[in-house]
Amino acid sequence: MTFWGNGARVLRRTFVYSGRASRAEFWWWMRLLFVVVLVVFAVLAVLDTSSTRAVPSPGILWLGFVNASVLVALAGFFPTLALTVRRLHDTGRSGLAVLVWFLLPFFAWLIFLGLAFAALGQALTTGSSEDAPLLVALAIAVGVSLVVAGWAIWWLRQDGDDGPNQFGDNTW
Repeated sequence: MTFWGNGARVLRRTFVYSGRASRAEFWWWMRLLFVVVLVVFAVLAVLDTSSTRAVPSPGILWLGFVNASVLVALAGFFPTLALTVRRLHDTGRSGLAVLVWFLLPFFAWLIFLGLAFAALGQALTTGSSEDAPLLVALAIAVGVSLVVAGWAIWWLRQDGDDGPNQFGDNTW
């Protein structure tokens, strides 16, 4: 399957959460998303440097890149979600792992933000701040996120099951 053909196939199956997806299909889609983000960044860089300002503003370029990246992420969210579930099915695992991969870091960062706001409130009301609990919470949130990312990559890079499994046949 070609680079763009694989992308079109994934887009056609945006809301298909049943069946299986090969490792190659998954990683080609990830490469395609990366290329799209790079192209958007290059276009923004060209537009920023071709403006009438004598010195390009890195702040405007960065803001445009962030906004464009958010739009690309939103456009690619559902196709990537469905593809990830199908990829997990190919390895014989439930697609519910995606939910766990989302919720664990979400709650870790939610706790960190809660502690950050509590520390900010304490600093504003008493004039003193204790950074140790905040730094521990940040370290835990970052650590949980990295562990979950490693876990996801580990599972997504594994070979699929040979022959049919409980999620279907391995004919892609």
